[in-house]
Amino acid sequence: MVGKCMKTLLLGSVLLLLFSVNALAAWQYPAESGYGDIPTIGVEELYDQFKQGKALIVDVRSSIEYSTAHIQSAINIKVSVKDFVKRLQNAVAQNPGKLVYMYCNGTTCLKSPLATQKALAAGITGTCSFYDGLPVWAEVYPSATILRGKPVSDSNKLIPKADFKKMNLGFDDFKAKIASDSNAMVIDIRDNIQRTASLPGIDKKVLSIPMDKLIPNFLKKKKHQTKTLFIYDQVGKQVQALEYELIDNGYTNYWFLKKGATNVLGKQVYKK
Repeated sequence: MVGKCMKTLLLGSVLLLLFSVNALAAWQYPAESGYGDIPTIGVEELYDQFKQGKALIVDVRSSIEYSTAHIQSAINIKVSVKDFVKRLQNAVAQNPGKLVYMYCNGTTCLKSPLATQKALAAGITGTCSFYDGLPVWAEVYPSATILRGKPVSDSNKLIPKADFKKMNLGFDDFKAKIASDSNAMVIDIRDNIQRTASLPGIDKKVLSIPMDKLIPNFLKKKKHQTKTLFIYDQVGKQVQALEYELIDNGYTNYWFLKKGATNVLGKQVYKK
C-alpha cells in the first residue's frame, strides 16, 4: 500500500490562501521534534481522499476533544491507550483498501506523529500524519467538521478565537494570579503520556486530572464552582475543547495557561 503523503507544501493552493491560518509552513515536522522523518499530508489532499472515500481518518486525541469537534467520518483511537496499535489494526482490518491518516490539534501537538510512528512500526504501511490537524481542517472545511454532534454552521459555531484568547494568561500572570487568589485551584489536564515534567514556581497543590476524567467526575458534578480554576494542558489546545464544557456546566471563574506547559518547559517529551 503506497500512501499519498508529502513532506513539502503544496504550491499554488489558492483555497488555503483565502484563510488566515497560522500553519502555512512546510509540511515537515522539525527535526528537533523527533518526528522529522514522519510522512505527512496537506489539507487539500486529505480532503480529496476523504471525498473519494479512500481515507481512514483517525483522531488520536482524547474522547472529550473528539466529541467536542472532529473531522467528519473520523474515528477516535487515543494514542495514549496501551492497546492503541491493536485497536488501530482492528480498524484497518474493517476498512480494507483505505489509507490511514492520523490527526490531533495541529502543528504544536505531537500526538499524530507519535501515532503515525507507532502504526508504521507495526507494519501499517502508507500511514500519514495530517500535520495541520483539526484547527486548519475546521477553518478550511467547516461543513466537513462535526462540532458537538452537528456540522459547523452559522447556527453551530466554534467559540470565537478572540473570546478564547481572553481567558489565556502568560505564565508570569498565571503564577501571579494563582499566588494572589486564596480561592485558586490549579488543574493539570495533560494526558498521562504528556506529564513528564511539572511547572516551576507554582506553590499551590496541582491536581493532575486528564480531561476525559475531569469532565464526568468534576465538571458535570458541578464541583468547586466557587473556586477560581487555573487550568493548563500541553500546548494550549485541549483547553479549547474544555471551554465548551466549562460554559455548559456553569463555570465562570477560570483561566488557561497560554500555549500550555510546553511554552514554559521549552520542549515536549512523551512517554512511549
